[in-house]
Amino acid sequence: MRKYLLLTIFIFNFLVAFSQQLPNSYPSYVFKFSVTDSTAYQPLYRDFKIRDSLETNFGGNNRHREALAVEKYQLEAQNINFLSRQSKNERHWNLSLTNGEYFELKIPKYSDIAEYAFEHYYKSQELLVFREQWGEGNAYLLLNRRTGQRTRTWGPPVFSPNGKYFVSFNDDLEAQYSPNGLQLFEIIDGQPELQLEYEMDVGPTRATWLNDTTFRLEVYKSDFVQHKGFVKLFEHYIVKIVNSDL
Repeated sequence: MRKYLLLTIFIFNFLVAFSQQLPNSYPSYVFKFSVTDSTAYQPLYRDFKIRDSLETNFGGNNRHREALAVEKYQLEAQNINFLSRQSKNERHWNLSLTNGEYFELKIPKYSDIAEYAFEHYYKSQELLVFREQWGEGNAYLLLNRRTGQRTRTWGPPVFSPNGKYFVSFNDDLEAQYSPNGLQLFEIIDGQPELQLEYEMDVGPTRATWLNDTTFRLEVYKSDFVQHKGFVKLFEHYIVKIVNSDL
């Protein structure tokens, strides 16, 4: 498997500086960052207002119960009749693959994973998105309905317009229970393959694709402001996927 470029991003005003350790084999892609102004970001899901209303019922104090509420809604809204929790152990899932074969998604023994909560199904990519709840922190799991192959990501996928790429990111600057950074995946033969993985010193919060190889990214850093204490200071970047072989 190809080793990946790990970059630590430090943001000071309008300067982006990179500290990097180059792997033995250079990655196929690199990111090119340029500073931009703040603008509106598209929501990850079209039904974001319904999701937000379900989550606000818990006041932001119980992410697990929020995820289960979204799961129940999504199973009904997307008419998911090929996926169900097992009756004997509701932490495990039963799935019918597109070829009719039976598949079980089980939590590994002696794992920190507490539960897989279903979040969304991307029909065109045949990918089911699960939120992977840990004892502390979380990540995501993508399950290929055609093959049953699993792909772990830091956050839910945000697909490029042509569906060839998606970025995944997570913000956990304060607690540091989960990874904090940005990933790039490419869909190859129907399966996501990790191309880049950035561990960041800022918190990525939102992303919107501008075209098939460029997206806008919002990040923040915590800074002390007199009379206010620590506040989030947001920065915005245009990020272009560049083929490093060119």
